[in-house]
Amino acid sequence: MLLSSISTPRRLSFAAILCCLLLSGSTKSSKADTDIVADEAMRTFILDTIRQNPEIVVEAMRILHAREQKEHEEAARKVLSTYHAVLKQDPSAPVGGNPKGDVTIVEFFDYRCGYCKRAFPKVVELLAEDANIRWVFKELPILGPDSRLAARVALAVWNIAPEKYWNFHAKTMTSGGSPTKDKLFAIARDSGVDETALENAMKDGAIQESLQRNLELARALGIDGTPAFVIGDKIIRGAIGVEEFKSLIAESRKG
Repeated sequence: MLLSSISTPRRLSFAAILCCLLLSGSTKSSKADTDIVADEAMRTFILDTIRQNPEIVVEAMRILHAREQKEHEEAARKVLSTYHAVLKQDPSAPVGGNPKGDVTIVEFFDYRCGYCKRAFPKVVELLAEDANIRWVFKELPILGPDSRLAARVALAVWNIAPEKYWNFHAKTMTSGGSPTKDKLFAIARDSGVDETALENAMKDGAIQESLQRNLELARALGIDGTPAFVIGDKIIRGAIGVEEFKSLIAESRKG
């Protein structure tokens, strides 16, 4: 087909796609595509069209972003499928909400993370409004020694008194300042946990193994900060609003 026979809107879109290929530097193009892009006449056409219609670059970047987003989503689905069991069914990971809920949300968090603390009221709201959410807590203590200490205490609470974990978690999330041992043990005591049993439980090597699994899992999922959430086949990096949570939950239920 002669370029002159293509209507202007289609020609602009066609040029945008070719511009996108040039911008991406993709090595995945077929030989035919490479030959087209390499053709000097085609290059001249693209450059001339861009000069006359600079908005094509914006469209090209949009197309490139959409393509990259699709590739990322496909890669995420494969990773989530591979790590499904350790992500959602690891018995060492605390579970809140409805243990038999029809939708599972996995949260990677750090007790020293300000964004996690600000996201917590949204978690409370979601679990209060929707009785069919199963919430899996993945400790990801990446903000220093106090973070690691808080994670160890929390997992020890889960191991010896799982029914008291949520109360401990909520009080720790809403407390101010760094989670020192004295503060954490006071919260545990207020939550009805025996301090001697807690001290002994923290010595269990399985806790460190659980934290290491969480770290390796986060790396495999491309999670390098907190909070992060897994809902269905979506990985959400960073805090989101309640309505976005609800939309993703509804999408997961349909899926």
